[in-house]
Amino acid sequence: MEEDAPFSEKFERQPKEEDINKKQTNGDRTWDLAWVYTVIAGVLNIMVIYDAAAGPAFRLSEKMASEGKPHNSAAAPIATA
Repeated sequence: MEEDAPFSEKFERQPKEEDINKKQTNGDRTWDLAWVYTVIAGVLNIMVIYDAAAGPAFRLSEKMASEGKPHNSAAAPIATA
């Protein structure tokens, strides 16, 4: 990338690979920390997708299953008239 190139040609252009390698090798641990946060975010996204598709990941106790109680303790009771 030329230093005298106009701003519009340099804006958001991918840096050269050698520049990226120098920053990763000689820089601080920002790259590693960013990777860790990205992995955590990915795992949380997978958990949210699973929760939306299959519901909460816990089992009913045998007592609750035999009594026919709803598995969600926050569920509103069914009104009978």
